[in-house]
Amino acid sequence: IGKGRNQFLRPGKLAWFGTDDIGHDVYSRIIYGCRVSLLIGTASAVVSVVVGATIGAVAGLRGSLFDDLVMRVTDIFLAFPIIVALLVMRNVIGKVSWLEPITGGLGSVKFFVVLFSLFGWMGVARLVRAQVLSLKEREFIEAARALGASDSRIILRHLLPNSIGPMLVSLSLGVVAPLLPRLREVNVLPAPPTRDKV
Repeated sequence: IGKGRNQFLRPGKLAWFGTDDIGHDVYSRIIYGCRVSLLIGTASAVVSVVVGATIGAVAGLRGSLFDDLVMRVTDIFLAFPIIVALLVMRNVIGKVSWLEPITGGLGSVKFFVVLFSLFGWMGVARLVRAQVLSLKEREFIEAARALGASDSRIILRHLLPNSIGPMLVSLSLGVVAPLLPRLREVNVLPAPPTRDKV
């Protein structure tokens, strides 16, 4: 591609962030590219919060051996460096053909949502578990138990609504995690378009 008059323009009123080496407006490409990144970040954060809150609430309410077992599994997941874990799981899950209907293709948005959700629930589970451990001895939980409420009703009607603060913080921080620029450097995120794809 030879140099044209629209290539490498400085920021101005026609191209707010200037243009790139192909002559594309950088601002419009950023807006267009944010859609995929925000979709991956938001969807994986929502799945992570739902899974983590469920696991943490059940573990905190049940306690004893079940709680210990769940927290040790959580610690095992937390022990792996996130970049290494994502790279390994990307290659492992990508080669399992029967998982493709669940995870989607290797470069699809669905695949990255599953991948980030797989390693995003642990922090939420620990936060919700700590909140549930402090709440389950309170009087309103004892009153619910005295009235014959089941564990699932106590979790859904009393514990999770009172744990919404840490869950919202985890949700907002979880949206940003897949957007980290270092993940694109190791080819974990979908690649930006090249000249051939334009």
